[in-house]
Amino acid sequence: MTAPFASLSGRGMAHQIIIRECRKLAGRASELGDDGTNDLAVSEVLRSNELQVCFLSEHLANMPLIEAQEPLLLPRP
Repeated sequence: MTAPFASLSGRGMAHQIIIRECRKLAGRASELGDDGTNDLAVSEVLRSNELQVCFLSEHLANMPLIEAQEPLLLPRP
């Protein structure tokens, strides 16, 4: 069960790195008045990676960290 969680988590982190760097690029392009690069960075790269992070986060939030083999029986007080 660890492998799928680690794989999805790793992909999410990779997308976060891309998002962080893309925001820097878009900000620098805006400072320089390069509207075409800013538009490309935001509309094509940033938006698609934000969507992927959202999608992966939904799967990670619903993924159990352990898998129960048998029902847990607690002693009665």
